[in-house]
Amino acid sequence: GMRGGSELSEGERLNSVKLEHIANEFNFLLRQQLEDQRRHFEHELSDVKRQAERKFQAQKQSLEVSVSEAKLKQTVVQDAKVRLEQANKKFASLTSKLDAVKIRKERMQALQNPRTLTKPN
Repeated sequence: GMRGGSELSEGERLNSVKLEHIANEFNFLLRQQLEDQRRHFEHELSDVKRQAERKFQAQKQSLEVSVSEAKLKQTVVQDAKVRLEQANKKFASLTSKLDAVKIRKERMQALQNPRTLTKPN
């Protein structure tokens, strides 16, 4: 009976060694697979980050261009307002000069032709 028990324990020991070997191999393969997955996802993540950064930079640049264009337009509009104001002043000045000329012309005509003067009541 004793020898049978020792043979059984020898068999169990062999099984235990086999199981340990299988477990080690399994753990190794699992670690390798997890490591591969980690690398894969890190790579994907860095790709996504790079794309997001590029997109952000492009949008930032586009926005900066829009801002500078808006500033330029604002300057052009401001300049146009100043020129319009100057033109309005000139126009007002010319209008008053023209009125003065008309009045002088009418007076001269009235002096040359007294009949056109309105008679006092």
